Amino acid sequence: MSVLACVSDVRLGYGSPQILAAARHVAGRLGARTVLIEPREPGSGGPAQLDGAEVMPVEVAEPYTERGRKEYNEKAAALMDGLRPDALLVCTTYCLPALFKMRFRPRTVLYYYLEVATVYGPADAEMNSRLDGLVDGVVFTEENRAVHFGEQFGLSLPFCVMYNCVNGPEPAPERERNGRIMYAGTIRKDTMADCLFALRAPVDVWGRAGAYAARAKSADVKYHGYVEASELARLRPGYAYSLVMWRPDNENTRWASPNKLFESIADGVPPVSTPNPQSEALLRRYGCGALLRGYECADLEEGVSLALDRYGTDRYQEMVRGCARAVQKELNWPAQASKLDRMLDKLPEPV
Repeated sequence: MSVLACVSDVRLGYGSPQILAAARHVAGRLGARTVLIEPREPGSGGPAQLDGAEVMPVEVAEPYTERGRKEYNEKAAALMDGLRPDALLVCTTYCLPALFKMRFRPRTVLYYYLEVATVYGPADAEMNSRLDGLVDGVVFTEENRAVHFGEQFGLSLPFCVMYNCVNGPEPAPERERNGRIMYAGTIRKDTMADCLFALRAPVDVWGRAGAYAARAKSADVKYHGYVEASELARLRPGYAYSLVMWRPDNENTRWASPNKLFESIADGVPPVSTPNPQSEALLRRYGCGALLRGYECADLEEGVSLALDRYGTDRYQEMVRGCARAVQKELNWPAQASKLDRMLDKLPEPV
């Protein structure tokens, strides 16, 4: 039986569900078994199977250090040389060294461009500029990232822009809501954590907050620590709104393509979002959330206050209906997978 290998920079099942969805989709077209290669810290455990895919963990003590990244990619390349996969899905610039190190050449290589490579420095930019002849197609998650890739690296490879949606096309059923706002995910300055914990609004926060939680200035903001994605998925539908915030500090955050934007819309929970291009375009297209004026604390305070004033009104219900329209029309996995299919059909050796 043929093999589709997927080399991931994150431990699957704890986030980035689009990676597994894309890998399984390509494998399905090939009639291949799916093998997921992922970093795993020693002793952390984890499943040997994930939604029908075989998991091959690579133990690395500190995978996100320079030394750990080098070790992971060397081991991943050796695994792939042993597997000899028919097709390969390489996720993010973090995993590109494995592609350059492996000796075996799969028939088809796809590059899942989940992060903008230039923010990682000149060595990663150089690797990305040398992909001609190694990569057959590129999957982007945001339109501006695709434009930047072509301009920055001078490559003209087949590509598609596939949003981070893994949900079906059925709108979420209406549920009882608690009137509060959820924030779940990365907690750093570039996600406006300095503003988040100073909000005078009913907000529940999940994630790894570090020192930010200890410096909380507002009794209204409740920090609940870190929980798995499955628990967040259970909790989210009961909220009035979901915060989605990225400051445009670099190409990655300026052209953010956050999973929580799509997860919130899929759950019928209107996002309150910073005006990054993708978020702004979708929220304006479907009227499915509220946009902040900008990226400052005052913008967040104002936007949250306005959103809470609308809660329970016809204006709020229209945002909820906007979420349903977006999910039915575009923001669902079948619609996004069809973009991948069109790209795969155009490859020199169609998959």
